[in-house]
Amino acid sequence: MDDLQRKIQMYLMKENQEDGELTFLTARTTIENTTKINNLCKSISEIILASDLVFEGTELMLNPKCVTAFKYLMLNTNFTVQKRLAEDMAHGHLVDMCPTLSSYLFIQIIWKLEYEDILLESILHLPLDLCIEIIDITKRTVEELEFDRAVNIIFQLITNIYKKFILIANNGSQSSNIIQNINSMTAYFQELLLLLDNEKIIRMKKIPVLKKYQRYGLLLRRIIKIVKDCLENIRHNFKVSEDTEKIYKITFGRESIERCDDLIMTQTIDTIHQDLINLLLKKIKEIDCNIYLGWAELDDTENPTITLQKAVGNECYYLVEFFKANKELAENEHLIECLQQLSSKPISEEINSVLTLEELRYGTIQGKQECIKELISRYKEWDETILNSIEIKEMWKKSLLDKHDCLNLLEYLTFVLMQADNEDSQQRVYTFVTEILIEQNLQSIYSIIVEYITKHDGRNCLESLYTEETFKDFITKHTNMKSLKTLKIILMFLLKSPKRVLGIILRITIGYPEYENIMISAQDFLLLSPIMSIREDSNETFLISTLKTICSENVEWNIKKFKDLLFLIVDNKILTIEDVINNILVCYLKENVSSLRNTHCILTCTTKILDDMHDQWLWHHFLDGSITEINAQNLLVPLAQMMSSTRKRTDVSNYLINDVIKEINSITYHILIYYTDDLNGSVIKPIIEDLECILEPIEKIHFASLWPPSYNNFDLSDNIHDYERRCFFILNMIKDDPTISKKLKKFFSNFYLLQEDFLYHMILHSTSIEYLTLAKKYTEGNTWETFKKTASDSYNNLLCLTMEACCFSLEYPSLLPKHSFTFLLNNSIKFLKSFFNSKQCYYTNIPKFYEYIIENFHLLDETIKRCCSPSYSLLFTNLFTNIKITNNINENKIQMKELLDSLERFTNQCTEFNESHDQANFQTVHSTKMSRYRLVYLFISACIKVPASKAYECIDIINNFLASM
Repeated sequence: MDDLQRKIQMYLMKENQEDGELTFLTARTTIENTTKINNLCKSISEIILASDLVFEGTELMLNPKCVTAFKYLMLNTNFTVQKRLAEDMAHGHLVDMCPTLSSYLFIQIIWKLEYEDILLESILHLPLDLCIEIIDITKRTVEELEFDRAVNIIFQLITNIYKKFILIANNGSQSSNIIQNINSMTAYFQELLLLLDNEKIIRMKKIPVLKKYQRYGLLLRRIIKIVKDCLENIRHNFKVSEDTEKIYKITFGRESIERCDDLIMTQTIDTIHQDLINLLLKKIKEIDCNIYLGWAELDDTENPTITLQKAVGNECYYLVEFFKANKELAENEHLIECLQQLSSKPISEEINSVLTLEELRYGTIQGKQECIKELISRYKEWDETILNSIEIKEMWKKSLLDKHDCLNLLEYLTFVLMQADNEDSQQRVYTFVTEILIEQNLQSIYSIIVEYITKHDGRNCLESLYTEETFKDFITKHTNMKSLKTLKIILMFLLKSPKRVLGIILRITIGYPEYENIMISAQDFLLLSPIMSIREDSNETFLISTLKTICSENVEWNIKKFKDLLFLIVDNKILTIEDVINNILVCYLKENVSSLRNTHCILTCTTKILDDMHDQWLWHHFLDGSITEINAQNLLVPLAQMMSSTRKRTDVSNYLINDVIKEINSITYHILIYYTDDLNGSVIKPIIEDLECILEPIEKIHFASLWPPSYNNFDLSDNIHDYERRCFFILNMIKDDPTISKKLKKFFSNFYLLQEDFLYHMILHSTSIEYLTLAKKYTEGNTWETFKKTASDSYNNLLCLTMEACCFSLEYPSLLPKHSFTFLLNNSIKFLKSFFNSKQCYYTNIPKFYEYIIENFHLLDETIKRCCSPSYSLLFTNLFTNIKITNNINENKIQMKELLDSLERFTNQCTEFNESHDQANFQTVHSTKMSRYRLVYLFISACIKVPASKAYECIDIINNFLASM
């Protein structure tokens, strides 16, 4: 154990030094804190588990080594009583042996180790003041666990607090203020009872109806048992085992044992006793007719040979008998009356097993229904004669067994597959059971499969090594799901491996390349909707979970097929709009998948869904009051990350980037308009902080409404100032910081940036709409008086910068997305065409303006000759052959329109023949001006890539690209 303690000590000292004091990790309020807590818990648990403390044959709760590890962590947690624990004669020296953990971090490590049994047992043996703190942190964090663990902890904690009260009443406890602490523990006990009504714990809202009924039944059974256990503990005057006490005991040293007045203890125990009675009464009254009848459809988890309805009835019967046997308890007449409504007298096991297997087999062959049911329910007693009996199999096929019988047959198959038997025998049983199941009508098969999968939480209990391969082979040859036989066989495969088989069918439906020669229509896929809608423990349906998996695989699907399927399952309400946006879209955005075609597909689907919803919103809102709940808080940052990362990509076409960002902007606009009204300042502030770290200056306009009104006017001058702030901060740091290398300082000693450089960078990174907006602001605004004297001058400056950007894209194509040259050229053509259609055109010096246009487009001529093949060069030069500027405005307008149309055709030809490929195969000689632009472009890109708080990362980026020059 000394070696384990030393390893924990060394690790925590290292973490405490690197990441700050561990006592500050008190919640998962930020991503950074969550990551730290997860890493710490993972590492500590790995250290402890690697020490092989657990050994066979000993219950974890009674394992001295595991308990010692628990105590070491507890003694080094910043509980308020930590200093008093140092007085313990046996363990006090362990206090402050390593950096102190926060109580939250301590409990997270316990959850990770799954040491909750040790934690709960310790309450019986520790001083009262320490118990209070452990109970407090436990009840506050238990909701983070999955349902089964959370409920088990709550019930065990309730039981142990009850026992603790009995121990204090009999023996007292070390405590600084025993009455106050008893009152605190009473309050915590009552809070724990309330947790059994808390949706965060019981999680009833998003589970299937049958699962909900089961959960009601299981909770009621546990409450009945806990009431009976607690009352029996009082009757038998509960005591702890001396052996267990030796393992767990920790004290406050020589502090005296405090005893509480007997009257106070009696009143306290009476109070919590009544609280338990009230809880039981409340839970019984929650059981309505539907829940009670639903229990008849479910097997008891402890005894699968009886229904849950019968199991609850038995527990109610025993509790009624227990109450009647005690004079004081018998006064709870109303509770006894309610219990009797659910109770049923247990049937003697002798009655159930009066017939032998041979007698049941004979009765089954005779068609006696009671024998059929009894024989199936006793599947654990079966031998080879049952499986070999053709008469039994045929009788079961003909009799159309009810759902309960079929589920028992599946439980038999599950039972057989769990045994260490030979594969041939297991296959024979599987064939035996499936041949019977497949004879049932289709509706029954759906119902049986859904209930079986739900009961086993979607686990592949019946899966064999060859399930996936066998199914692929089958579905390749049988794609007609409207065939009853084919559909039944597919359902049998789904029974064996629901998520895997559903995933294969879904991939075929959306046109995965692996299945390009197989076709299943979206309409056929809907036949599996009952299976898709099954919810896992995570509250996600199989369909959502499978879609999320597919979205993260980075394999391009058929766009049309994906859209057809998604719209169909939304229209049929198999997926809600919230599911698509809050689950699938958010998951996809966070995965940062590289397939931009898939990204565009999902974003387009989302945009259409939002647009359709908006068109119908008022009508539906007034009809049924329904409101779509979209989690804006979880969406905005991933959308911004996707926008920014997409804009920086160089491996895809600029046109595709443009389309993706257009869809992101559409979704962002919709969310900001309709779903941010309820976000308060405390929520918006961290979102803005994240956006500041992610967005380029040109992108902030799309999220402007999040900023306060005085800060959200992101016009052109604001964008330029944002560029200047980021870039000049880095330049000043290079100049002033003594830790920066001399080589870097020397390189940037004569480096300068002009305002046109920032505008130039914006042009290179703009989408079509952003370019038109930028151009409009530049040519119409009053900010740029230093660059223009007349309106035509402003257009000349803008065109000149755009054409230079086009030249840059030809000389350095690897720095920009594919097709950047034609994309930039197209943007300028669209802007000029919009100008000719505007009124401003009539107030401009038209001949001079036309000269500027031709002069600027001619700037491309030389670069195209140097960077592209002669065919492109000749094609471009010929565009200007017949252009002659005259004083006739109408004639000039016609010529300009023809020129712009010709340029547009030229860009289309370039895209069609792939000018990027042409450039890659043609030798380029870089001009001096473009070489400077390259350095400026890379420097600005590096500066806006990281926030000011991470400026040193920017320095690393700059060093890297300088090293590659």
